[in-house]
Amino acid sequence: MSRLEDHLVSTIKPLINKGDLDLVKELWIEYSEETEFPREVAWDYVFQKVYIHAALKKHRHICEWLDSIFLKFDPIIQIGMRHTFAYARTLLAE
Repeated sequence: MSRLEDHLVSTIKPLINKGDLDLVKELWIEYSEETEFPREVAWDYVFQKVYIHAALKKHRHICEWLDSIFLKFDPIIQIGMRHTFAYARTLLAE
């Protein structure tokens, strides 16, 4: 992916490391709804990386909130991202 998406992911990951759901929500909303980017952002890529990171860090509460974000994606994109949840469940269970 491009530097833009990777930059967004790298900005959100430290908040996940802290387990700070409120700041993750705030930043996600700021980026996805209030920020103008020079091109369209591949939010599915950002979501997948952030979701897996939250599962890796065992922050179930952040994953649960991200589940609500997932429902906002186009159904075709949702189908393509379903494998993310199986992997995340494995990470959370370990």
